[in-house]
Amino acid sequence: MTGELTVRAEDDIWNGIAAAASGVLGVRRSPVGTVCILPHEPALEAEEYTLRRVDEVIEVRAGAAAGAFRALTRIRGGAGVDGECHDAPAYSWRGFMLDVARWFVPVGELLVLIDQLAERRLNVLHLHLTDDQGWRIPVPGWPRLTDVGAWREGTTTRPAPVEGQPDPRSGDEWGHGHRHDGVPHGGHYTRAELERVVAYAAERFIMIVPEVDIPGHVQSVIAAYPELGAGAPDMPVATRFGLGPSLLAPTPEVERFIADVLDEVCDIFPGAYVHVGGDEPHLETWRRDPVSVARAADLGLPGTDALRGWFVELAARFLRERGRTALYWYDGEVLSEEAIAVSWLAEDGGLAAAARGAQVITADHTRTYLNYLSSERDPNPYACGIVLDEATAAGFRPAPDGAAARVAARFLGGQAQLWTEYAPHRESRESLMFPRLDRIAEALWNGA
Repeated sequence: MTGELTVRAEDDIWNGIAAAASGVLGVRRSPVGTVCILPHEPALEAEEYTLRRVDEVIEVRAGAAAGAFRALTRIRGGAGVDGECHDAPAYSWRGFMLDVARWFVPVGELLVLIDQLAERRLNVLHLHLTDDQGWRIPVPGWPRLTDVGAWREGTTTRPAPVEGQPDPRSGDEWGHGHRHDGVPHGGHYTRAELERVVAYAAERFIMIVPEVDIPGHVQSVIAAYPELGAGAPDMPVATRFGLGPSLLAPTPEVERFIADVLDEVCDIFPGAYVHVGGDEPHLETWRRDPVSVARAADLGLPGTDALRGWFVELAARFLRERGRTALYWYDGEVLSEEAIAVSWLAEDGGLAAAARGAQVITADHTRTYLNYLSSERDPNPYACGIVLDEATAAGFRPAPDGAAARVAARFLGGQAQLWTEYAPHRESRESLMFPRLDRIAEALWNGA
């Protein structure tokens, strides 16, 4: 049934999903078809469905349109149906994060990616839209974010391999390069383009989660608006990967900037979640800045290091007023009691955050970072860092082993990540994604 698939609906409620599935999955509608979508089944969860073969017809019953779509995706992918079967995702959050800040990814590629995620029954695309190396989203009133912040003078790369010489990926622990290519790079999306991506994903029951990084990873912001930076910043958009010293200043002007950015993000992206970064601040920058020291004292904070949590709470409160929930990168410190912790740690795995009552999305770098090497002798020139092989990806489980049931229930799911430091084009990105993304998607749908 992987060739021509016909679909009909028995109830007007389902005509929309039948039509949408026909268009999205490349199937055609027919008054008498081989797949019949039955009326809504309220006892089933949204993405849960049952399939039953009756002669030459496969009957689909689902809890919501999303479940019917997942069922049709499974059938379209060639899964056979003998008798009756039941299927449901093990985790509600099954995501993939793409870093479009290090390398600008064209809209056409994002649409292809959304189709690839839908085929694997993933339901979240997390777009990392801003970082030191580029700012990709326009914000009214702040034109230099895209006029200046979206462009860098070049990129620090790894030297090309030379026979008989050490692998250039071993420049440092994570394979960060040290040769500047001198080739300008940049780009940004228009609001209309982002809205198109959101709509395209929604047709496939995929939610777009935007990320704008604060208070660190902001060198592109400060290159555009130096007055927003802590200390006396005077630097261009970053050309090198790895951590930088740039931090936002804890000033009223920066608070207005954050509000303006999040306002636009909420207007473009209708989903319930916005990621605000929060990771890897170069704390020494605040410690040495008299303005930051004074503001931390005025706020009643124990010191400038606490400004990290203050920024995340500031963003979380604003998003709550807009009916959204904030996410942040969790690295052992709970930065907000109301935000969701996206844990990239291997050691803790978000367990401490969940034990404190936080909801957790697992993004453990040792099991989900697809820019890592796939083997000790991985020939892929775009891979870096440590080894994440296919078996490890297949064994991915969001909740740590041994977690108590009440704590494990706070793990919403997980997501794979692709940081694009050395993946400048579609072919390089896909060579890193597959087949490991297939294994992670299977693990998130099927669970243990």
